[in-house]
Amino acid sequence: MGNFSEEFRPFRGLPITREQDGQIRTYIAHCETEGRSWDTLELDYIVRDMLNPTPTDDRIEICDEYASNLANQVRRTGEKLDRCTRKAHAPYCSMFTESEWKWIVCEARRRL
Repeated sequence: MGNFSEEFRPFRGLPITREQDGQIRTYIAHCETEGRSWDTLELDYIVRDMLNPTPTDDRIEICDEYASNLANQVRRTGEKLDRCTRKAHAPYCSMFTESEWKWIVCEARRRL
């Protein structure tokens, strides 16, 4: 049996839970069992989904709409999507959780 006092070291030092780390390692082990290398793009998608999870069903519509509006604004103004964006949108983004805001910015980038 494993030593429970051992320090948890997530995959590549990512800020993820033990369960998420297990999912990543299971994916890699599955690929190795099949005798193939892991698909970097697929693994990237898995990790991004863990770090920026989709908002809950009751919040997805408003988050999706704001992501579209944000992408349109960036196209019009040339504003950069970075950490300052949340401050610039403070009157509106205060209604979103930090996780939802990360998803919105990620989704807006995808739409550019």
